[in-house]
Amino acid sequence: MRVKVNPNRMELLRLRRRETLAQRGHRLLQDKLEKLIAEFHKLTKEYKKISKEWKEAFGEFFESFVILKIQTEKDKLKELLDSVLPLEFEISSIRLLNLKLPRFSIKEKEEPNYSAKTTPCQWDKIKEKRREVVRLLFEVTQVYLALKSVGEEILKTRRRVNALEHILMPQIVASIRFIDDKLTELEREFLTRLLRIKDLIRD
Repeated sequence: MRVKVNPNRMELLRLRRRETLAQRGHRLLQDKLEKLIAEFHKLTKEYKKISKEWKEAFGEFFESFVILKIQTEKDKLKELLDSVLPLEFEISSIRLLNLKLPRFSIKEKEEPNYSAKTTPCQWDKIKEKRREVVRLLFEVTQVYLALKSVGEEILKTRRRVNALEHILMPQIVASIRFIDDKLTELEREFLTRLLRIKDLIRD
């Protein structure tokens, strides 16, 4: 299939320039697609690894909390939970090709003092595990969002590559061939006419 074109040399030059640009664009998009796919595989491995770490950490945290709940009076447990400071974090971003991927950083706060005599020893372990669970949760979210962005960009880039490869470039090639054939035909007709004119002059 070709686009509608005027069969002249100016159009032929324009189409050849367009073909060169399309080929260059196709190469660049193909390179980008390969890099995105490599990054997607890398992020997939990272996501599986961090997800597993988070599940294990959360399991240990939950187990420790259940033990604390069993061993601690209700009022004391409430007091301990109320002493937990609200979480604060900052969002920044990094660039991957033309994508902006989020980065989270947790802001550490100075925790209130508590009496070691009246506080269960399990509480220190829980606080440590909570920090690890939260850190891993943010890492999982970070990698998941990166995976989502890269996956979407792969689909967009693949569509563009396919459009160039299977629609635009074949159309340009077909149009160039059509103009070449038409110009050759016109040239042949012109030469034939010239020969006839020569013959008529001789006669």
